Amino acid sequence: MAIALLIGALVGAERETRQTDHGPVRFGVRDFVITSAVGWVCGAIHEPWFTALAVVALLTIMVLHRNDATGPHGATTELALLTVFALSYAVSLPATSALIPIAIALAIVVTLLLDAKTSVKRFFHSRITDVEFAATVRFLALVFIIWPMMPDQHLGPYGFSHPRGLWQAVLLVSGLSYVGYFLDKFAGPRLGARVVAVLGGLVSTTAVTASLAARIRKDPTQLPLAWQSATLANSIQFPRIALLIGLFSESLPTAVLVAALAAFLAGLVVSYVIGRVIAHLQRAAPTESVTLANPLQLAPALRFAAYLALVSLGSSWAVAEFGTQALIVASALGSVLDVDAVLITQAGLVHQGVVSMTLLEAMTVVAVVANMMVKLGIARFTGSWAFFWRMSISFAVMVLLFAGVLALW
Repeated sequence: MAIALLIGALVGAERETRQTDHGPVRFGVRDFVITSAVGWVCGAIHEPWFTALAVVALLTIMVLHRNDATGPHGATTELALLTVFALSYAVSLPATSALIPIAIALAIVVTLLLDAKTSVKRFFHSRITDVEFAATVRFLALVFIIWPMMPDQHLGPYGFSHPRGLWQAVLLVSGLSYVGYFLDKFAGPRLGARVVAVLGGLVSTTAVTASLAARIRKDPTQLPLAWQSATLANSIQFPRIALLIGLFSESLPTAVLVAALAAFLAGLVVSYVIGRVIAHLQRAAPTESVTLANPLQLAPALRFAAYLALVSLGSSWAVAEFGTQALIVASALGSVLDVDAVLITQAGLVHQGVVSMTLLEAMTVVAVVANMMVKLGIARFTGSWAFFWRMSISFAVMVLLFAGVLALW
């Protein structure tokens, strides 16, 4: 019972101190504590008729109080009172001790929501537009309605099409665009793009490249920032490669570690140089405000998925026609979509003693080059020629350094 009374006191104390435009709220801490006690008794005696009677009495009291109220009033306090009754009822039920931590957590969440009324209203009224809210609902529909409905099997010639996997690529690109939009809005375009680059680079550098390409296709003035962010994201791929090889082969040659760190640092240096150029351009010309239109850019994500499907078709055909006896060729074909999956597979072969570490290093270089060729295609197909040529420079610096260190070590 103490927990039920604590829940009532916690929520009631917040309501007791709440002052509205029409005076203090009508239900205070004593009302909430009494309600929690009644809820606990209803659950303890476990008589449906008594619980129904208590609920009817509680609703009647709330209706009478609302009829006496002057001016417009919301139903927040009444809903909080019903929530306290339900939580107190739940913690008193026998054999439901597991619900006690959940009930306490829900009571704390309810109290925080009640206390944050002003901030929440100001945020949704002044910071979130109707377009942004509608885009959020659409994105949730893409994730929770359409994605589960996609077939989880390979379809089409050579089984090249995996609808659920392709839709996952759509969600990844559109999700990065969605997150980047709000980071741009609340943190500024420069910081927002860089945060998306770092976080996205840990997940999928291909998706980040596609998302940034879509950004400059819509706004070509964002080209320098997109170039810098894409370079930063793709530099993260190299330490990730070293980590995967070390984990799945249970040994990490010094050459791979040094080469990965060298390529990573080279990418950081290129990104830094681009940043200095951006800063110089901003000093030389007045900064124009970025117009934020729609957080959910679905068309670029669909183009990205279509491109992946075409690449997958070509790879599946090549494997079906020529086989995978040549592991280097297989690495190139497999990495057009996912470098990580290829490296995990090949590192496992090293651990089994099937493949030498020298051959793994060669396959790694081939896989990275093939994957970056795909990204260049995305940069042109989803973005522009200007983005294509700039990313070619970044990729050339990182790949040449990575392969050079491996060759000379």
